[in-house]
Amino acid sequence: MQDAATRLTNTNTFAALYLCELDPDGPPNELSSMRKVAREHFMYTLEIPFDTPERVRRTELYIAPAAAWIAIAGSRLYQYSKSNADYKGEDVSPWWIGGNHGGVVMWEKRDGFSIGRWAFWRDRFREFSKVESGSEEAKTRAARAAQTMQTIEEAGQK
Repeated sequence: MQDAATRLTNTNTFAALYLCELDPDGPPNELSSMRKVAREHFMYTLEIPFDTPERVRRTELYIAPAAAWIAIAGSRLYQYSKSNADYKGEDVSPWWIGGNHGGVVMWEKRDGFSIGRWAFWRDRFREFSKVESGSEEAKTRAARAAQTMQTIEEAGQK
C-alpha cells in the first residue's frame, strides 16, 4: 500500500508542478485537462464520506497528494475557483465519484471550480484532521492544507 501511496503522491505532485508551469494564456485544452486532474483528485479525496474505518483508510491514501496540490498550486486553484473555471452552466452531481464506497457524494452542487467548492474542500480537510481513527501524519497534512487554503483566501481578499 505504501508504494501505491508514494506513486499517487509523486504523480499528483508532478501534475501540480506542471499546472503551475502552464501559460494561463496558452492552449485552453491543456489547461482544462490539468484543472480536471486536480478537481477530480479533490473529488475522490474530499467529496465522499470518511465515516467508517475503511473510508478513513481510503481517504488517507489521497490526502498527501491533495495536500501537495494545495502546497504547490493552491493559489492558482483558488483563482480558478474565483473565476468559476470549467463550470458549464448546470448543476451536475458526479454520481460516479462515490464508486465502490456506496455511491455517496457529498458535493451535490455545480461541477467545475467555485468559491463554494473551495470552501467545502477546505472544511473537509479540517474535518479529516479531526477524525478519531487514521494516521497522525495524514491528519496533520489535512490540517496544514486547510490552513494553507485559509491563508490563500485571506491573501486573495486583500
